[in-house]
Parts: sequence; structure tokens; C-alpha cells
Amino acid sequence: MVERRACRFILLFVLAWALSQATVASAHPMVENALDVVIAPDRVELSVMVSVEEVRLTEPPDGAKTQEELSHSAVVGHGEYLLKHLHVRADGSAIAGRLLESTPPGQSRLVRYRLEYPLSKPPKLIKIDQDLLREFE
Repeated sequence: MVERRACRFILLFVLAWALSQATVASAHPMVENALDVVIAPDRVELSVMVSVEEVRLTEPPDGAKTQEELSHSAVVGHGEYLLKHLHVRADGSAIAGRLLESTPPGQSRLVRYRLEYPLSKPPKLIKIDQDLLREFE
């Protein structure tokens, strides 16, 4: 009985010591972006929600530091960045897109973009690829 209590005490001591040695882990922040796709007979429409941090990352070094400082030109500029890095193909052919709308962040800390890729005929196959932020790896 005494040995059992001693083992429990040692086990609790080791567990308490191990927990006290734990450090805070840091890692890459979680990606918050979202992509909604609507495929119609005459167009593909992408609704893209991008975190403020990603918009800032692709801005020039002297750009906005806070969400409030995020300029209209930075928001629109990131829309152009999205058009260059989101690739839509219909039946194997690349489609050029255009920025329909960019909405600055609100309470959600996400910037919303609407991109449109017009189609000449209803597609059989749509393929969407991306190479976002590859230049920052």
C-alpha cells in the first residue's frame, strides 16, 4: 500500500513537472480565406474572401500597418493580384477574368472580391488552379 502511494506521488510529481516545462508553441497563422464558385452557362463567378493580413502581405513595404489604414488602392490592387494568381480554365482553355467588385474589410477582417470569367458557350469542364503567395515561400 505504501509503495502504491509512493508511485502515485512520483507519477503526479513527474506529471506536474512535465506540465510546468511546456512552452508556448508558435506556428504559421491559420488561413482564413474562402472561395465560393458559381458556374453559369455564360460565366464563372468567384466570390473570394481574403484576410486583411494577406492583402497587407502583398502590398509594398510602406503600405498599411492597421486595418483602418488599408487603402482603397491596396484593396483594388489585391483584386488585380487575385486575377493573376487564380487560373480558370473551361474545357482546357484559359479564361481571362475581370474584377467586378472589391469590398473593404468590416468586422470580419476579410476583404471580399467578386471576379467574373465570361464563357462563350456552356462548359463541360471547369478547372480552377491557384498560385497565391508562392512568391513569399
